[in-house]
Amino acid sequence: MRVRDRVTLAHQLTNGETHLPESPYTVSRVVRTLEVSRASFYRKSVLEQKDKQLSVEIERIHNEDDDTLGHKKLAPILKTGKNRVLRVNEKIRDQTQKTHQAVPLSGEIGRDL
Repeated sequence: MRVRDRVTLAHQLTNGETHLPESPYTVSRVVRTLEVSRASFYRKSVLEQKDKQLSVEIERIHNEDDDTLGHKKLAPILKTGKNRVLRVNEKIRDQTQKTHQAVPLSGEIGRDL
């Protein structure tokens, strides 16, 4: 198991909290058991922070300039790789996309067209 996976597991076991007085799992016990340093538990991922900055820039470009640009056109503007822009775009879309349910028109159900 990679260190990143163990840190993720540690966050899940402690619910991402650093102080859980009622929890049987303390941070020190969890990281010791998973053989992860406490610094790794508390450190935010550098990639996560860069992705947040990138998502802010993508949203700014979409709002101010052109909301039709895809990941291939955004990548050179942002000076980053197209696959990274695609991944961040998908995260943004997952967070903002609403689920719509189709509502049938009354009287139109079962009608042959």
